[in-house]
Amino acid sequence: FRSPASPRTMAGDAAAAAAVAPAGASKAAAGLRAVPAEVRQIVLERCGAEASPLGKDERRRFLRLGTNEAMRALERGQVNLLILCKDARPPRALGALMVLAARRRVPTILIARGRRELGGEFRLPATSALAFVEAEGKEPETPAELKARQRVASLVAFLRQYAELPPGPPRRNKKKKKDKHGATGGAGAAAPAGGAGQGGAGDEPPHGFQPNPPKRPRMAS
Repeated sequence: FRSPASPRTMAGDAAAAAAVAPAGASKAAAGLRAVPAEVRQIVLERCGAEASPLGKDERRRFLRLGTNEAMRALERGQVNLLILCKDARPPRALGALMVLAARRRVPTILIARGRRELGGEFRLPATSALAFVEAEGKEPETPAELKARQRVASLVAFLRQYAELPPGPPRRNKKKKKDKHGATGGAGAAAPAGGAGQGGAGDEPPHGFQPNPPKRPRMAS
């Protein structure tokens, strides 16, 4: 069971997702490849055979359909596996979901042109995301709920072989500030040992040098 995220962590993840989302789906999905056509067909068929027969209550407990529901579940740290469609609507939702999935380290399957097919498995016109979540409910479970849990767990275990971890957003390298002499570190940089200029207090006099030589006495005339 995944522990729920704190409000501060949820706010940070949502802010990071919002920062990447305007870039569009093409940039966010560049590091995660869509599965091949044959794997795509297997994923859709298994979801239709195992997940779609679940009743309304079981779906509410174990599945999240659509980008909004998947986003909320990711922010709460409840998702075990995520299926995303590359033709998601709106397109920037795909990037936001991938950022959160990368931060939560949620295995993700990306399928191409699958909105209508994935939605059709659940008797919906279309859906861009399907999240398998850890159910929270009363104990002990009824026989129907226990059977649904086992079915979903078996489906998630099967689909994990096709899933990958989405890459996180690129980190920006912070440039060090340079002073007028070209040294890095700004005001905190160490000063030379001999002071700011030549002949400072730290300079050693040459050998045999006398700073104030003694004056010779004048001869009486």
